[in-house]
Amino acid sequence: QWVSGHEVVVPPKTELSRRTLPLPRFAVKRLRELKPREGGRLIGALTPPQVARQYKGWCKRYSLPHVPARNLRHSWATNTLAAGADIAIVSKMLGHSDIKTTAKYYLKPDITALRDAQRLWERALIA
Repeated sequence: QWVSGHEVVVPPKTELSRRTLPLPRFAVKRLRELKPREGGRLIGALTPPQVARQYKGWCKRYSLPHVPARNLRHSWATNTLAAGADIAIVSKMLGHSDIKTTAKYYLKPDITALRDAQRLWERALIA
């Protein structure tokens, strides 16, 4: 964690927070490019606020919308569920202690799914 301008190493909040997660190949490739610090930890040369400023500047320079890093977790979960991933798997990846938390915040059907459900109901009613 980054607290008052300093790195602070703290244990995870819960046992579920301590987990192994698969990463996309591009992320693994980039992590391998970083030089490990003492103890084998992979940390870039920039502080979190510096990374945030560079990212925001990069978005502006390339006329892209700035999406705060905290939103990326939500985007990943929402898109993964929309792509058909099992909610139990997404819940585990997010480290939720209860699958209901994942359902409450991330399982929101889009209008296409709602229309499909309505059509199924209509077919069942007419049949």
